[in-house]
Amino acid sequence: MSLQHMREAWGLDYNPFPAGAIAGEDSNNAPYDPDLLASDQNLFIERLIVKAVLPPGREFGYLWSQGRRDDTGFGKTTIMLRAARDINTDFGAAIASQYGLSDSTSMAAVWASMKTTGVTGIYALLFNTIVYGAKRPEPEETSLVEKCWAKIAEQGNVPAENRDALAALVREKLSSTHHHLFPGYPALRDDIVEGLLSCDSAQLLTKLEQVTLAGRSRNGLSYFEAFYTLVRAAGVEHLFVFVDQLEDLATAKNVPRATRQREVGRFRDIFAETSGFRGHCHAVFTLHNRAAQALADFWQLERLNPPFWPQDPMGRPATVVVAGLTSIQQVERLLVTYLDSVRTSPTGIAEPFEPSTFQVLLDRCDGRIGQLLPEAYAILEQAAESQLPTISSQFILENMPAQMAPSSASSPTSDQDTLNALWNSNP
Repeated sequence: MSLQHMREAWGLDYNPFPAGAIAGEDSNNAPYDPDLLASDQNLFIERLIVKAVLPPGREFGYLWSQGRRDDTGFGKTTIMLRAARDINTDFGAAIASQYGLSDSTSMAAVWASMKTTGVTGIYALLFNTIVYGAKRPEPEETSLVEKCWAKIAEQGNVPAENRDALAALVREKLSSTHHHLFPGYPALRDDIVEGLLSCDSAQLLTKLEQVTLAGRSRNGLSYFEAFYTLVRAAGVEHLFVFVDQLEDLATAKNVPRATRQREVGRFRDIFAETSGFRGHCHAVFTLHNRAAQALADFWQLERLNPPFWPQDPMGRPATVVVAGLTSIQQVERLLVTYLDSVRTSPTGIAEPFEPSTFQVLLDRCDGRIGQLLPEAYAILEQAAESQLPTISSQFILENMPAQMAPSSASSPTSDQDTLNALWNSNP
């Protein structure tokens, strides 16, 4: 009956809100309003993308969230995924034009998360960035790898549909580009080269799927090296690697501490010290207070710079702290975006939520989109079961459990105090 009420009373095909709002790669297909987090998105692009490619360049950047009750759910993953999608659309040409960069500036971006099943180290994470690059964001869009093939075909004046001619050109470009970027290195692995020469994303994905978890952990860097070479062969100057949930590595109880420290150190070895990558391959990490506390001693021991604390004068230029939802107008836009996605005729208004609910929802979520969306799901379900014509603020206050404030039993410890304690402790 609740579904019938949604349709008849509110014009909704079904409840559009996610019951658990944890963003991931499939979030590309979730309802999205590009203006909702425009301020956070623009700061991310300017500080962590544009300034990273300007001379002398920067290898590492940090996307933070900090909340009053919790530090997650502010939209960091969505910001990364949307930025990657926008950058790959035209190899960053629109961004270069907007910020007055050289006309020759080109960039691409890939994303991977340490939460992905089977990822226990940096090499496996890098392998998954290739999978991301080979997948299409939407069926009608082209993947990053397909865009690189098309760019190489254009450069060589070869018809993209002529697979044999294009494969020969890609082989030549891979060989010459790899020799230029990594002189003296072993030749690229035959299995990944075979996939890249297929000039067919389905065949490439099949090749990648056949690589075992052990093979990804052992040889992920070699596969990534080949993928990166393809990107550079297409004339793309900068590749951004967006790394989500790195704290899962730092807190993994089944991985020895020495191994976790070594894995963090590999970021420095790859991005900052390998000449083929340095200055052209950039990593951006998501962070929050709990993650930073788990990673701080590894970062310091492995000498990764700049530091990632927003309060650190050296780290501040390389960090962005997202604000999340800060106004009732943003709450309304978020509700409308999801509700209109399941209306036969979008209305542009947040019915059945009354305007009085926007402030209540904002206060409850503390700016966290990941908190507001599942609450909206539960509220809509309860209101439909109660056959309500609209949803009032009083209904939310009476039917949703109160948000617990942080315990005041002990005085809070500042981020810098925590950092100092970690740095001064024995490993």
